[in-house]
Amino acid sequence: MLIDPGKLGQVLDVVGKAMTVDSGGIGLGDWVFAMRGISAANIVTIKTNGGQFHSENIPGLGSVETLDPTSMQLMDAVRNDAVDGFVQNHTDWVSVS
Repeated sequence: MLIDPGKLGQVLDVVGKAMTVDSGGIGLGDWVFAMRGISAANIVTIKTNGGQFHSENIPGLGSVETLDPTSMQLMDAVRNDAVDGFVQNHTDWVSVS
């Protein structure tokens, strides 16, 4: 849990280098503030593509990362509030803090 607000900038720098966040236009600082009471023990991360890269060359864009069919199932589970079922069927995609 981040208990020193003065270190927020450092945390955001590290997070920004380690992951991509689709925040829906909400500033990352606002997300962090909203999640201030959540400790690391309460966070579960799920790897897309089973933790593997799926690069594809798209004309006009270059090399992009694409989601495999199982990752698309994960996105459907998120949309349908059914992530628990996905996690039960794909335990190897889960990392628990």
